[in-house]
Amino acid sequence: MTKKSLSPLVLALAVCGPVVAQENMGPPYPSTNEKENASNGWHAFWGQVELHRKRVNVWPEPFTHHDRELVRGPFRQMADNGWKNQNTFTDYLFDPSSNELTTAGQAKLYHILTQTPPHRRQVYVLEAPTREETAARLASVYRTIAQIAPETAPCAVMTTKIAPRGGEGWYVYEVDETYRTNFTSPLKRYLSSSGGSTSQGSYGTNGSSNDSSSGNGGSSGNGGNN
Repeated sequence: MTKKSLSPLVLALAVCGPVVAQENMGPPYPSTNEKENASNGWHAFWGQVELHRKRVNVWPEPFTHHDRELVRGPFRQMADNGWKNQNTFTDYLFDPSSNELTTAGQAKLYHILTQTPPHRRQVYVLEAPTREETAARLASVYRTIAQIAPETAPCAVMTTKIAPRGGEGWYVYEVDETYRTNFTSPLKRYLSSSGGSTSQGSYGTNGSSNDSSSGNGGSSGNGGNN
């Protein structure tokens, strides 16, 4: 082969050689992000294993708290509703003409501000038929609070549409008086039904006969006959 015919062959080998070498190279090294992802996955796996181990060792504690809250929740809600019912100012505690607190309403507000636990000192005002009347009721409650406890923390005053069960004071008073006048003490009821004098007399007779015939009496084996 001549010198001119070899030159194209050498040029082709020089160009194709690096390409073939690149195709035959081994797999590249993993990048830094891939190493970090693998490390994070490894730590996450062992973290789950450790969490499962602790959960099994203290079972059933992680789950009983949730169950207890499910049971206590309704009772807590009933207690909150009871205090709301107790602290609600109904129509009977406001003057119908001026929507100002009556004497009974002021006494009840004084009791809430001074006697109830601090975390239960919330006042609920029953809404009136109109907004103006409701605003007058709220203003009267705020003025009374400022007069009763001017130096204490402000008491929360809210409105409600739910009217608690109850009635006027005179009606409750009459019901209580009727109950007291018709009430019979348990002792009188027992004596009237069982005949107290007869039972007491028989009890005394039985008591004396038992004393006379006791084991340590005169006719017993340990008595004076010996």
